[in-house]
Amino acid sequence: MNNENYQAQLNFLRNAEMQAVQSMLLTALQHGFQLDELITLAQKYDTSAALMEYRNGECFVRYATSDGYFTRNFGVHYQQANDFAEQFDTWWYQ
Repeated sequence: MNNENYQAQLNFLRNAEMQAVQSMLLTALQHGFQLDELITLAQKYDTSAALMEYRNGECFVRYATSDGYFTRNFGVHYQQANDFAEQFDTWWYQ
């Protein structure tokens, strides 16, 4: 196998691992888990995830970065919440 094929396979595997970490972060945010191990993985893969929610007339964005888990209340400002959530590597609306 030549070096280019080897590098392409490594890149493919790293991207697959990063997507798996992003999925796990989203799942944790959806279910209210705050697992330190996932933050360690977010640091390793330099990734983040956000979950935007609308409940009781207010918009919330729960997000996870390499610094930890956070929640931000945007009140009735849906567009600001959406713009904020879109800054993350992956995000989901719930």
